[in-house]
Amino acid sequence: MLNKRRKIALLILLLHGTLAVVAAAQPPSWIVRLYRDLTRMATLDLFDGTVLVAQGEEILLYQGYGFADRENEVAFATDTISTIGSITKQFTAAAILALEEQGKLSVEDPLSKFFADLPQDKADITLHQLLTHTAGMPDALGEDEDWIGRDAFLEQVWTAELAGEPGTEYSYSNVGYSVLAAVIEKVSGQGYEVFLHETFFNPLGMAETGYLIPQFDPERLAIGYRNDERWGTLLEKQDLNRGFSWHLVGNGGIHSTAGDMYHWLRSLRTQEILTADSTTKLFGRHVAEGDDSYYGYGWVTFDLPNGETMVGHNGGNGYLFEDLNFFPQRGDLAFYLMVNDEAAGQAVSGYIVRILTEQDVAAPPELHPLSTFKVEKLTGTYVLDSGEKLSVLTTDLGIKLETPSWQVQAAVYGGAIAPMEELKAMSRETARIVQAVVEGDLRPLFKAYGEKVPLDELQKVYGERLRDWEEEHGEARSASVLGTVPDSRGFRTWVRIDFANGSLYQAWAWRSGSLVGWGPRDGPPPQIFYPVGPSEFASFSLAGGGSAHLVFGKDGKGASTLRLGVGANSLVAKRVD
Repeated sequence: MLNKRRKIALLILLLHGTLAVVAAAQPPSWIVRLYRDLTRMATLDLFDGTVLVAQGEEILLYQGYGFADRENEVAFATDTISTIGSITKQFTAAAILALEEQGKLSVEDPLSKFFADLPQDKADITLHQLLTHTAGMPDALGEDEDWIGRDAFLEQVWTAELAGEPGTEYSYSNVGYSVLAAVIEKVSGQGYEVFLHETFFNPLGMAETGYLIPQFDPERLAIGYRNDERWGTLLEKQDLNRGFSWHLVGNGGIHSTAGDMYHWLRSLRTQEILTADSTTKLFGRHVAEGDDSYYGYGWVTFDLPNGETMVGHNGGNGYLFEDLNFFPQRGDLAFYLMVNDEAAGQAVSGYIVRILTEQDVAAPPELHPLSTFKVEKLTGTYVLDSGEKLSVLTTDLGIKLETPSWQVQAAVYGGAIAPMEELKAMSRETARIVQAVVEGDLRPLFKAYGEKVPLDELQKVYGERLRDWEEEHGEARSASVLGTVPDSRGFRTWVRIDFANGSLYQAWAWRSGSLVGWGPRDGPPPQIFYPVGPSEFASFSLAGGGSAHLVFGKDGKGASTLRLGVGANSLVAKRVD
């Protein structure tokens, strides 16, 4: 059942597994569970990456899974290199605090101390406000790949309109951290990367961390992907003859390995590189960024649902994803995650957090060695008593179920992934909203989206989109909800909008019962089920839910059947081809 790429990946896992498990003679049960589950996830083609888990000075798990470069079959390893994205910000913050320790600046200093002839609206912005994203700076002024030098970048900053009044509210800004990098250069008299190497990286032995100084081996770089399409590496996107663009310097783009990032975290937790006063500022709860998270200086403190605290920061550019976190109440338990598909990375990170904090979470299924021949014998068309037809198709790792209605999907997932009534409620609410949109009424969408966008702006944007669709496909006729299924962070309700000359698909994202976004899709939702027995298949949700089950069998007359779901909510379909 495994395709060639996955067979090789699984062999790599088996060859290196004995090296990865644990330094301790008797590892904690949760680290054994995590090792097992990550191995299964990689086998199921759910993620590729490197994971390091440590508790204080002891590394508990350090392992590569799958491929860093899929086309060339280069495996993820413990020494794989990747951009760390916005985790770069903690280096910038630490550099500012190091200069403060040297008496060369204060975090309360205004920008006017470092730059002459600033416009009035920016002169009094403090370093503290830049560090905590409360300076009112815009998030970005250009694309990461668009090269710009420091001075030209600063000219853009000084003339840009502020996104808010400085010191009044949290508003994430990559621009603000690049301004801090410019301050570091002004005060130290060194280039930003040179200062980091001389102050932090060289003393800590972090030889494989930086922008260009390490001269990275291209064959060890993780390749970024999205929707299985190759994007490449960040280094390929930069004009290396001129250095990294200042759209990135100080706020993102630094490259590193899992081992180097572990050394970095330990140096901060042991005050090896900064004083206790400075690290208190670094990890402080300076400003609320959400209901349960607080931004420090390049670090975020999260209040977890179980009452514990997690401190960390992630980074991602839509293709590559990294996450560094520690749990102060668990003996400085920490993990670093490097993944080359951001959507998968966020899901795996959430799963790791739940395992490390010993929360109840369903395990990925263990693949049953079912032959391709046996699986193909199960594929075909099945019909329910209601007359509704279902299609069962083969995939590389199991089968794919295509169902035309949300009622069937609720039967499949209800009770296993989420309460059936919850799935039905999301489907019904989405149907109500989308039908109103098709009829030109955006008020239900405005309400469901928490009134985050003004109604007139929503009407303008969505109205233009609907008109564009009708120009291409004819008059909008109706909308149908295809079902609600789990995704990496919650649930997505799939919708088909029918026009006079065709149909379009959308996915509407729900988190904790609230609508958080929507977007176009190429077709109906994929529903993959893996063989877990001779005639039983199970799905798996990285969002933390359980497994939905399909069971193939025979009825009393010997006809082939398919049971969807379990218990009283289950449905039985008979094969008709």
